[in-house]
Amino acid sequence: MSDVQEPSDNEGNSINEENSMNEVTSTNEVTWMDLGLNDIMVKTAMDLNWVKPSLIQQKTIPPAIEGKDIIGLAETGPGKTASFALPVVQSLLENPQRYFALVLNPTRELALQISEQFTAVGAIIGLQCAIVV
Repeated sequence: MSDVQEPSDNEGNSINEENSMNEVTSTNEVTWMDLGLNDIMVKTAMDLNWVKPSLIQQKTIPPAIEGKDIIGLAETGPGKTASFALPVVQSLLENPQRYFALVLNPTRELALQISEQFTAVGAIIGLQCAIVV
């Protein structure tokens, strides 16, 4: 049973890692390059010691790179922020502009964590983040 729903009119996907655990063995050998990330983003992931993509990353990064909306659900720690940060920074590399992304979240602490991840992922291009509370 697949946990990725067919895109609706808004071309979004819904991913639920909890319901995907039975697929872990079939997707365990996926590399960052397999997800459609460019060489710079693959190098960034490896430089950050992210050896291989987690299940949520495997399910969300390819459609995010295609520009589709993603809704993902996973427990703490599997790399949800990288699931959208890597595609956002890759898109920024392909289409450089001064203001590029706005990430909304419910808490100050989460805003700080997301900013730290974007800063790490975007360090190779000098990405700057601002937190507005």
